[in-house]
Amino acid sequence: MAKELTTTEALAVLKRRRVTASYRMVAYWAANGFFEGAHRVDSPRGPYWLIPEKSVINFTKPPRGRPRKPKPEARRPGRGRKG
Repeated sequence: MAKELTTTEALAVLKRRRVTASYRMVAYWAANGFFEGAHRVDSPRGPYWLIPEKSVINFTKPPRGRPRKPKPEARRPGRGRKG
């Protein structure tokens, strides 16, 4: 079975790779499916995430912000309104 890392252990790996220094960001990525195979475990002390080590090693940081809108097609002569 593949080794699974807690959010804190995954954070340590990602800090070394200079991806992020935020525990909340790792938890957010795990909750939103950025780590393939990550699953949430409920415990008496509160929920935590288990993330496969391979997913952490192969992780690439998603781009920031809203995706750009596609550029509109250039208008071709002879199309559209006459004026």
